[in-house]
Amino acid sequence: MALKLAHRETPSWMLGSYQFNLGDMLCEAGRSTEAQPYYQAILDDPDSGRWDQRIAHTGLASCALAAGDNETALAQARTATELAEPLGDNALCTSLHVLTRACRARGDLDAAWQSATRNLAAANRIG
Repeated sequence: MALKLAHRETPSWMLGSYQFNLGDMLCEAGRSTEAQPYYQAILDDPDSGRWDQRIAHTGLASCALAAGDNETALAQARTATELAEPLGDNALCTSLHVLTRACRARGDLDAAWQSATRNLAAANRIG
């Protein structure tokens, strides 16, 4: 990632790809507090596209869930889902998954069911 920061114009993965991969690894290791700055950096980067922004909001939703901040998790998951809508079913599935988790964490089982059902429909379209 340090090389990409120093040479942003060099063809390779976008910087956001490195940042969300690092964030995801930290989240999966139970270190969500350390992951948050990597996701936030994606949102702070003016060159981040819709796909990377969606991933960042998905990651921040997961971090908020890990911290027990269900309201923030829901807000981040909704934003991720809104960003995913025009990107297609692959993007929509991961965003709807975290939205389902956020709704369940808040105890809103009807909304969780709706997002889980949408997720299943999108997954079925992918095949």
